[in-house]
Amino acid sequence: NLTVYRSKQPSLLYDRSSINGEQSIKFGSTFTGAKKQLWDITRNNSLFLSAAAAAGSDVIQPAFAALANDINLYDATHYLAELATIKKLFINDDARAQMLSQLIKYADIGIDGMDVRQSEGVMGLKDSLIGLDEIPEEARNKIAEDFKWSFAYDLFFHHKGSGDGFWLDSAHESEGTKAALAFFSVALRSLSSG
Repeated sequence: NLTVYRSKQPSLLYDRSSINGEQSIKFGSTFTGAKKQLWDITRNNSLFLSAAAAAGSDVIQPAFAALANDINLYDATHYLAELATIKKLFINDDARAQMLSQLIKYADIGIDGMDVRQSEGVMGLKDSLIGLDEIPEEARNKIAEDFKWSFAYDLFFHHKGSGDGFWLDSAHESEGTKAALAFFSVALRSLSSG
């Protein structure tokens, strides 16, 4: 539903619901303009807010503009890039790392703990880039740093199970779990920045 506050009292603009696959919408008294036409052009898998804004509904525009300006989008196809950031949080013992552990635990996907462990054999990348004079030193340092966080450390997930459970590294963890963790990380970062 979408409720606006033009005074201290809330005003319902609309309430969209789905019961047994049947979607319906109820409009509040403050929703002015075309209603049936806007509802008719709204697909089952899209937001009414988006459809109404695209159609130029004046009553929706302030809410749509506020949300469009304040929501950070995260390209889900690149969620693995967020894992390097998560590794840094765990290595630096950041409070958000513990929040991520709690979130993944409460997501009830069978994980009750996380850890970051150092991998072997990739720490000398910067030295191997030194001979490449065409790469500026600053770029070599950046490449080495990104590589270190991406490959020198690995995330481990502790799964509940019989006895003490078991640990899985990120290569053996499901893509869904890693995507959820990346989403949680982005959400916490957004919430912490207001």
